Amino acid sequence: MVFAKSQDTLGRNKYRFIGIFKLNVEQSKSGEVIIYNRVAEELDLSIFLMNFNIDKI
Repeated sequence: MVFAKSQDTLGRNKYRFIGIFKLNVEQSKSGEVIIYNRVAEELDLSIFLMNFNIDKI
């Protein structure tokens, strides 16, 4: 999973979901080439949110 970190106008950190990537290493004449292939742009968190219990915090 890849997130981009930035700061808002108050200096607080913000994180934005970029996607899920698969790492591929291929051989070329000059050496290894690392290729990142995006496999998802969205992430369904509903299964986690359904099991989230605010009373345990």
